[in-house]
Amino acid sequence: MASRLNLDLNIGIGFIHSHYKRYRYMCGQHICDGDRKLHYFGPVKAEISIVWLLGK
Repeated sequence: MASRLNLDLNIGIGFIHSHYKRYRYMCGQHICDGDRKLHYFGPVKAEISIVWLLGK
């Protein structure tokens, strides 16, 4: 039975480029603190799968 099970490991590496607005909370309301940019290169996903082989 154990010879029919496989473990699959994946790591995805990529680049994220994004624009967003930053807010802060002051005096009971949210105030826009300005536009920001995000540039990130590195791991963006990780996956572990158990695969069961069917058949002989």
